[in-house]
Amino acid sequence: MIKIRFSIITFGLLLMTALVLRAQEDCPTFVQDTMQTVNQLCETLGRDQACYGNDRLEVTSSEDDLTFSVPGDVADVGAIESMRLASMRLEDQVWGVVLMQVRASINPDMSENVTMALFGDVTITNQGAPVVELPTTTTSAVTVYTEPSGTVAVESLTAGAAVRANGRSEDNAWIRIATEQSTGWVEAGALQIEGDVSTLALAGANDVPYGPMQAFILQTGGNDRPCAEAPNSGILIQTPQGVGEINFLINEVEVRLGSTAFFSTNERALNVAVLEGHGEVTADGETEIVETGEYTEVPLDEDGLADGAPEEAEVFEDETLDIVVEEVLPEEIVDEEVLPEEMIDDEATPESIEEEPTPDIVETDEPLPDIVETEEPLSYDVPPDEPFPDDVPADEPPPADEGSGD
Repeated sequence: MIKIRFSIITFGLLLMTALVLRAQEDCPTFVQDTMQTVNQLCETLGRDQACYGNDRLEVTSSEDDLTFSVPGDVADVGAIESMRLASMRLEDQVWGVVLMQVRASINPDMSENVTMALFGDVTITNQGAPVVELPTTTTSAVTVYTEPSGTVAVESLTAGAAVRANGRSEDNAWIRIATEQSTGWVEAGALQIEGDVSTLALAGANDVPYGPMQAFILQTGGNDRPCAEAPNSGILIQTPQGVGEINFLINEVEVRLGSTAFFSTNERALNVAVLEGHGEVTADGETEIVETGEYTEVPLDEDGLADGAPEEAEVFEDETLDIVVEEVLPEEIVDEEVLPEEMIDDEATPESIEEEPTPDIVETDEPLPDIVETEEPLSYDVPPDEPFPDDVPADEPPPADEGSGD
């Protein structure tokens, strides 16, 4: 009886080991297939929308009738309060994936979107809110300032310029507007606003308006990849080209991106890694510039919020993110390695550039010319008004002036 039990336990352990090994072998294929499926299911994703890409996840919403329960479902990001995605489990073919398109600017006339890919053990809590915007026209030439005091100019607008009002000072004397180029403050008397000004949000001089999922609290699993070919849990964010830098507030850390970046957390820090372009990470009054291929960490407190300044940027490498970038992000990451000019002009490749041949060394039997030695003394012709040369041999007398006598 004991032998039978031992055999059953042994068989169970062997079976489990075999299943784990088989799952690890299938891991790269599972990652590839999942990303391709997400790309297909979320192909028509629109602005300020989230797409349920792969099973499974839990969602809380401000709307009772939200439909976001199976892969392929789409919901407005403003209706989502929080999401919790499942970590990758190969034995169950589970890997929570969500794809989101978030507006790149609070100006609704701009069509560009920020793409966000969430995968693995990720919990995200929406801290942004829909921004009230009112159509506005300038009644005269105006200057847009960084703050209501009107000291630092951002840009100038002509009369009749169409903009969007999205905030106001406490006394309503200044209105925050969004143009195609920037966000700033203009005196209210120079604007014609369509709608009730009191519905605009009260805003401070340095407040940045964050829409849905432009500000959020993030929590992810640590180094949780089940195989070397799978990415760790986290969020990839890619900002559109030609729009400049986009502001995010992540765990109370100010992040300004003009790039593609990967975000994750552990028990003590928020990790910001830049795959392309650059980012500015600000916390505790200090800003760290993170360039392509670098990352920084920001300390977090027990509530997961910023608790110190960002650390100095270091080198970051993770090729497992390439598959996510290739399949679900709209823009390809370009290698920033400097190419020779001829490659840039002719769209050549390193293989197509012909190397110039090394000149042959010609052998000859002709003797080298003889070095002729002479015992004649060296002579120097120095004008009388110029200093005596330093390189005259010490045993050589200085030349006498032609006009002098003994």
